[in-house]
Amino acid sequence: MDKDELIDNYLKGHLDKTEELSFLQKMEGDETLRKEVTLRKWVIEGINIAHEEDLKKKLTEFDKSIDAKRKRTQTWYIAACISAVVVTISMFLWSAKPNPKDFDITEIGLPVVMGVNDHVDFNNAMSAFKAGDYEKSSNLFEKLLIASPTNDTLLYFSAISFYRTDKVDFAIERFKKIDSGTYLEKARYRLAIAFWTQGGRDQAITLLKEISNNESSRLKNEADKVLEAMN
Repeated sequence: MDKDELIDNYLKGHLDKTEELSFLQKMEGDETLRKEVTLRKWVIEGINIAHEEDLKKKLTEFDKSIDAKRKRTQTWYIAACISAVVVTISMFLWSAKPNPKDFDITEIGLPVVMGVNDHVDFNNAMSAFKAGDYEKSSNLFEKLLIASPTNDTLLYFSAISFYRTDKVDFAIERFKKIDSGTYLEKARYRLAIAFWTQGGRDQAITLLKEISNNESSRLKNEADKVLEAMN
Protein backbone atom coordinates (compact mmCIF):
# COMPACT_ATOMS: atom_id res chain seq x y z
CA MET A 1 0.00 0.00 0.00
CA ASP A 2 1.16 3.57 -0.63
CA LYS A 3 2.17 5.98 2.16
CA ASP A 4 -1.18 7.82 2.33
CA GLU A 5 -3.10 4.57 2.62
CA LEU A 6 -0.64 3.32 5.25
CA ILE A 7 -1.11 6.48 7.34
CA ASP A 8 -4.91 6.22 7.10
CA ASN A 9 -4.88 2.57 8.12
CA TYR A 10 -2.59 3.37 11.06
CA LEU A 11 -4.87 6.16 12.33
CA LYS A 12 -7.96 3.95 11.90
CA GLY A 13 -6.31 1.03 13.74
CA HIS A 14 -6.51 -1.25 10.69
CA LEU A 15 -2.86 -2.38 10.76
CA ASP A 16 -1.94 -5.74 12.27
CA LYS A 17 0.73 -5.86 14.99
CA THR A 18 3.58 -6.49 12.56
CA GLU A 19 2.52 -3.66 10.25
CA GLU A 20 1.97 -1.29 13.15
CA LEU A 21 5.40 -2.06 14.66
CA SER A 22 7.05 -1.51 11.27
CA PHE A 23 5.21 1.79 10.85
CA LEU A 24 6.17 2.98 14.35
CA GLN A 25 9.81 2.16 13.60
CA LYS A 26 9.60 4.27 10.47
CA MET A 27 8.12 7.19 12.41
CA GLU A 28 10.86 6.91 15.04
CA GLY A 29 13.49 7.92 12.50
CA ASP A 30 11.43 10.06 10.12
CA GLU A 31 10.32 13.46 11.45
CA THR A 32 8.60 14.29 8.14
CA LEU A 33 6.47 11.15 8.41
CA ARG A 34 5.55 12.02 12.00
CA LYS A 35 4.41 15.46 10.85
CA GLU A 36 2.36 13.92 8.02
CA VAL A 37 0.66 11.56 10.47
CA THR A 38 -0.15 14.46 12.81
CA LEU A 39 -1.49 16.58 9.94
CA ARG A 40 -3.66 13.72 8.65
CA LYS A 41 -5.05 13.22 12.17
CA TRP A 42 -5.99 16.90 12.37
CA VAL A 43 -7.65 16.71 8.93
CA ILE A 44 -9.76 13.73 9.99
CA GLU A 45 -10.81 15.49 13.19
CA GLY A 46 -11.70 18.61 11.19
CA ILE A 47 -13.88 16.57 8.81
CA ASN A 48 -15.74 15.07 11.77
CA ILE A 49 -16.51 18.51 13.19
CA ALA A 50 -17.54 19.82 9.76
CA HIS A 51 -19.90 16.87 9.33
CA GLU A 52 -21.60 17.59 12.64
CA GLU A 53 -21.97 21.30 11.80
CA ASP A 54 -23.49 20.38 8.43
CA LEU A 55 -26.00 18.08 10.12
CA LYS A 56 -27.02 20.85 12.52
CA LYS A 57 -27.52 23.24 9.58
CA LYS A 58 -29.70 20.76 7.69
CA LEU A 59 -31.87 20.18 10.74
CA THR A 60 -32.36 23.92 11.13
CA GLU A 61 -33.33 24.29 7.44
CA PHE A 62 -35.81 21.45 7.80
CA ASP A 63 -37.36 23.17 10.80
CA LYS A 64 -37.92 26.33 8.72
CA SER A 65 -39.44 24.44 5.77
CA ILE A 66 -42.38 22.81 7.52
CA ASP A 67 -45.70 24.66 7.72
CA ALA A 68 -46.86 26.40 10.86
CA LYS A 69 -49.27 23.66 11.92
CA ARG A 70 -46.76 20.85 11.61
CA LYS A 71 -44.14 23.02 13.24
CA ARG A 72 -46.26 23.35 16.37
CA THR A 73 -46.54 19.57 16.68
CA GLN A 74 -43.05 18.57 15.56
CA THR A 75 -40.79 21.32 16.85
CA TRP A 76 -40.02 19.20 19.88
CA TYR A 77 -38.56 16.54 17.59
CA ILE A 78 -36.35 19.00 15.76
CA ALA A 79 -35.25 20.55 19.03
CA ALA A 80 -34.34 17.13 20.36
CA CYS A 81 -32.29 16.36 17.25
CA ILE A 82 -30.46 19.69 17.40
CA SER A 83 -29.81 19.20 21.10
CA ALA A 84 -28.35 15.79 20.35
CA VAL A 85 -26.07 17.29 17.71
CA VAL A 86 -24.96 20.07 20.07
CA VAL A 87 -24.21 17.52 22.78
CA THR A 88 -22.27 15.41 20.28
CA ILE A 89 -20.23 18.40 19.16
CA SER A 90 -19.57 19.40 22.76
CA MET A 91 -18.42 15.89 23.60
CA PHE A 92 -16.19 15.86 20.55
CA LEU A 93 -14.61 19.19 21.40
CA TRP A 94 -14.06 17.98 24.97
CA SER A 95 -12.48 14.76 23.77
CA ALA A 96 -10.33 16.72 21.29
CA LYS A 97 -8.51 18.45 24.13
CA PRO A 98 -4.84 17.46 24.32
CA ASN A 99 -4.45 13.95 25.65
CA PRO A 100 -1.16 13.21 27.44
CA LYS A 101 -1.00 9.79 25.80
CA ASP A 102 -0.82 11.47 22.38
CA PHE A 103 2.66 12.62 23.41
CA ASP A 104 3.91 9.17 24.43
CA ILE A 105 7.02 9.00 22.23
CA THR A 106 7.76 5.85 20.27
CA GLU A 107 9.93 3.22 21.93
CA ILE A 108 10.74 0.18 19.80
CA GLY A 109 12.71 -1.64 22.50
CA LEU A 110 16.08 -3.37 22.40
CA PRO A 111 17.22 -6.22 20.13
CA VAL A 112 16.47 -9.71 21.37
CA VAL A 113 19.57 -11.92 21.35
CA MET A 114 18.43 -15.38 20.33
CA GLY A 115 20.11 -18.44 21.78
CA VAL A 116 21.74 -16.64 24.71
CA ASN A 117 20.61 -18.57 27.78
CA ASP A 118 21.95 -16.01 30.25
CA HIS A 119 19.49 -13.44 28.92
CA VAL A 120 16.46 -15.64 28.30
CA ASP A 121 14.30 -13.87 30.91
CA PHE A 122 15.22 -10.44 29.58
CA ASN A 123 14.61 -11.61 26.02
CA ASN A 124 11.16 -12.87 26.97
CA ALA A 125 10.30 -9.57 28.65
CA MET A 126 11.57 -7.52 25.69
CA SER A 127 9.77 -9.73 23.18
CA ALA A 128 6.49 -9.17 25.03
CA PHE A 129 7.17 -5.42 25.10
CA LYS A 130 7.91 -5.24 21.38
CA ALA A 131 4.76 -7.27 20.65
CA GLY A 132 2.66 -4.73 22.56
CA ASP A 133 1.79 -7.16 25.36
CA TYR A 134 2.55 -4.62 28.07
CA GLU A 135 0.73 -6.51 30.81
CA LYS A 136 3.05 -9.46 30.32
CA SER A 137 6.18 -7.35 29.85
CA SER A 138 5.53 -5.37 33.05
CA ASN A 139 5.28 -8.61 35.03
CA LEU A 140 8.48 -10.01 33.50
CA PHE A 141 10.51 -6.81 33.96
CA GLU A 142 9.34 -6.61 37.57
CA LYS A 143 10.62 -10.12 38.23
CA LEU A 144 14.00 -9.13 36.82
CA LEU A 145 14.04 -6.01 39.02
CA ILE A 146 13.93 -8.17 42.13
CA ALA A 147 17.53 -9.18 41.43
CA SER A 148 18.59 -5.81 39.95
CA PRO A 149 16.39 -3.14 41.56
CA THR A 150 18.48 -0.18 40.31
CA ASN A 151 19.00 -1.32 36.73
CA ASP A 152 17.97 1.69 34.63
CA THR A 153 17.05 -0.40 31.56
CA LEU A 154 14.70 -2.64 33.55
CA LEU A 155 13.18 0.34 35.38
CA TYR A 156 12.64 2.22 32.12
CA PHE A 157 10.88 -0.55 30.22
CA SER A 158 8.90 -1.64 33.27
CA ALA A 159 7.70 1.95 33.72
CA ILE A 160 6.61 2.26 30.08
CA SER A 161 4.78 -1.06 30.34
CA PHE A 162 2.92 0.14 33.43
CA TYR A 163 2.06 3.47 31.80
CA ARG A 164 0.64 1.77 28.72
CA THR A 165 -1.56 -0.45 30.89
CA ASP A 166 -2.88 2.63 32.75
CA LYS A 167 -0.99 1.80 35.95
CA VAL A 168 0.39 5.32 36.02
CA ASP A 169 1.29 5.40 39.73
CA PHE A 170 3.61 2.42 39.27
CA ALA A 171 5.10 4.02 36.17
CA ILE A 172 5.83 7.26 38.03
CA GLU A 173 7.48 5.39 40.88
CA ARG A 174 9.86 3.61 38.50
CA PHE A 175 10.64 6.62 36.30
CA LYS A 176 11.62 8.52 39.47
CA LYS A 177 14.22 5.89 40.33
CA ILE A 178 16.15 6.51 37.11
CA ASP A 179 18.74 9.16 38.02
CA SER A 180 21.51 8.30 35.56
CA GLY A 181 22.30 6.20 32.53
CA THR A 182 21.23 5.92 28.91
CA TYR A 183 17.53 6.40 29.57
CA LEU A 184 17.68 9.36 31.95
CA GLU A 185 16.49 12.01 29.49
CA LYS A 186 13.69 9.85 28.09
CA ALA A 187 12.68 8.87 31.62
CA ARG A 188 12.40 12.54 32.66
CA TYR A 189 10.24 13.31 29.63
CA ARG A 190 8.03 10.29 30.21
CA LEU A 191 7.78 11.14 33.92
CA ALA A 192 6.42 14.57 32.91
CA ILE A 193 3.79 12.93 30.68
CA ALA A 194 2.86 10.53 33.49
CA PHE A 195 2.48 13.44 35.94
CA TRP A 196 0.24 15.24 33.43
CA THR A 197 -1.84 12.08 32.99
CA GLN A 198 -2.41 11.99 36.75
CA GLY A 199 -3.32 15.68 36.90
CA GLY A 200 0.09 16.80 38.13
CA ARG A 201 0.23 19.69 35.68
CA ASP A 202 2.74 21.82 37.62
CA GLN A 203 5.15 18.92 38.12
CA ALA A 204 4.91 18.07 34.43
CA ILE A 205 5.58 21.65 33.34
CA THR A 206 8.64 21.91 35.60
CA LEU A 207 10.21 18.81 34.06
CA LEU A 208 9.31 19.79 30.51
CA LYS A 209 10.80 23.25 30.92
CA GLU A 210 14.06 21.69 32.11
CA ILE A 211 14.19 19.68 28.90
CA SER A 212 13.06 22.61 26.74
CA ASN A 213 15.73 24.91 28.19
CA ASN A 214 18.47 22.40 27.38
CA GLU A 215 19.49 23.28 23.82
CA SER A 216 21.39 20.00 23.42
CA SER A 217 18.46 17.84 24.48
CA ARG A 218 17.25 15.36 21.88
CA LEU A 219 13.73 15.77 23.26
CA LYS A 220 13.65 19.58 23.24
CA ASN A 221 11.20 19.73 20.31
CA GLU A 222 8.90 17.15 21.89
CA ALA A 223 8.95 19.04 25.21
CA ASP A 224 8.15 22.31 23.42
CA LYS A 225 5.17 20.69 21.69
CA VAL A 226 3.78 19.38 24.98
CA LEU A 227 4.21 22.75 26.71
CA GLU A 228 2.40 24.45 23.83
CA ALA A 229 -0.45 21.92 24.01
CA MET A 230 -0.78 22.44 27.77
CA ASN A 231 -1.19 26.23 27.46
